[in-house]
Parts: sequence; C-alpha cells; structure tokens
Amino acid sequence: MSIASLILGLIAWCIPSVLMNSRISSALLTGSSFFCCGFAVILQFIDIKGFVMAGDLPAIEDTIGMMMFASVVVVIVTAALNMYMLHRRAMKK
Repeated sequence: MSIASLILGLIAWCIPSVLMNSRISSALLTGSSFFCCGFAVILQFIDIKGFVMAGDLPAIEDTIGMMMFASVVVVIVTAALNMYMLHRRAMKK
C-alpha cells in the first residue's frame, strides 16, 4: 500500500470532518473529498499493476485481500462522512 494512497484516504476523511462548519460550498467540499477518495483507490490499482509488471504474483496474493478491504473502507467512510456533512449543513439552513 503506497504512502500516497494512505495520505489521500486521510485527506478524503478530513475534508468533511474539519471543514464541516466552514463557509466553503458543500459541493466543492464533497467533490474534493470524493476526488481524493477515488484517486486513493486508483493508486491501489497502480500498485497491483506494478506487482504484475514485475511478475511478483506472490506479492499480489499476499496483499490483495488487505488492499481490497482498505479500498472498501475508504469509500464507505468517505461517503458516510460526506452524507453527514451535507445533512448537518442542510439542518443549519
């Protein structure tokens, strides 16, 4: 798992959490959060492609389960945080 993927996943979670009360547009926040989330998942695929190109199939077998789990968790948590942020902003209006 690449460091860049981890950092982008954390950014995707931090955007709705930290900026929930800011005056920046909800659409901008949600879009940038999902962009970071999507790019984090894409980086996981790039890591897998690197293993395939190197012919390191045992590395894929060892890591594919955790990569898949991490990707699913990043997407679900990002979606949940963004839905909560949008709901909270809607309740303030």
